[in-house]
Amino acid sequence: MIALDTNILARFYVDDPGDPEAAKQRPIARRILMDSPSLFVPLTVTLELEWVLLTCPKPTSALERQRSSLSSAVSMFCFRHDRP
Repeated sequence: MIALDTNILARFYVDDPGDPEAAKQRPIARRILMDSPSLFVPLTVTLELEWVLLTCPKPTSALERQRSSLSSAVSMFCFRHDRP
């Protein structure tokens, strides 16, 4: 199982055409996320990705949907009342 870091997820979700490193890293991130049978995303990475997505200067509608989904997932995990 591959553990993902924030950079891989950010490169997958955020298109930054003005950044030459992003242009090199985005295809790798897409390949990892699309071809891996199972992935692990630590909570800290999820929280950091949410912060990265919230600071994107020009979000697309697809990115807005990702932000919303991610915020909901983080809220459900962090604020569950049934945890001991």
